[in-house]
Amino acid sequence: TLGVRLYYLQIVHGNTYQVVAKDESMRKIILQPARGLIVDDRGVPLANNRSVVDISIDRGVLSRMTDAQRASALQGASQALHLSVSTIQNKIATFEGGTVEPVPLVDDAAASVWIPIQEQPEIYKALVVDTNEVERNYPSPDGVNAADILGYISSITASEYAQAQADNDPTLNATSVVGRAGVEATYDKWLRGTPGYIARAVDPNGQVLLDDQGQPIQQVVQPQAGDTLVTSLDARAQALVEQQLDQVIQIDRNTVDTSVTHQKYVADWGAAVVMDAKSGRIVAMA
Repeated sequence: TLGVRLYYLQIVHGNTYQVVAKDESMRKIILQPARGLIVDDRGVPLANNRSVVDISIDRGVLSRMTDAQRASALQGASQALHLSVSTIQNKIATFEGGTVEPVPLVDDAAASVWIPIQEQPEIYKALVVDTNEVERNYPSPDGVNAADILGYISSITASEYAQAQADNDPTLNATSVVGRAGVEATYDKWLRGTPGYIARAVDPNGQVLLDDQGQPIQQVVQPQAGDTLVTSLDARAQALVEQQLDQVIQIDRNTVDTSVTHQKYVADWGAAVVMDAKSGRIVAMA
């Protein structure tokens, strides 16, 4: 009976269990892609990404330190980040990520904080400085607003993530952002890009395995940035149309309707569209 069972597990289903065992020995850290740019017809950015610097602490490095070294590392991190040692320890203790993921300590750190850490890694051995282009930015060239055209983005919902998993969509994960309105929503699948990951080998206790040089054994797949969306808008014309529309509405709001209401016009909405007479493309709209 044991022989038949061993044959069944090792020969018949051997490959399946090998894959499962390999997956169990690897821990993935998701690398989010940069969302694609939205530009006008001259290439002027209407939507881009602002780089933010995040600082985290590597539990794998801390685990290989002596008690004295760990205490010194936490004290150094405390001074560099202006956080108490107890706050850092609480963040480490309550972090819900996998054992190989660095614990986030500071989001969008100021240059005065992260530059010394990056310049002196021998002092701040456990701290990790990451530059991420994840924050959406709308630079408003020439004073353009265009919010109704561009739309906005927000975090993926639980139902959207479940649907992405059912569809086996590699471009979405639990921490993705998606377009909610305007061209951000219409062209979302092209703008969002494809996430990458760092897969690190770990032992049964979840500790990162190191190679002969003391470096983590890992596989890195870089994220693929989203495509750039070139619109037919001209930012200069768009800004002018928005300004003119606003001026006309303000004038109407201060003009008295002498024939009917004998009060100032409400003027609570207005619209303007500029089209290329030859091609019909939209140059500006507000």
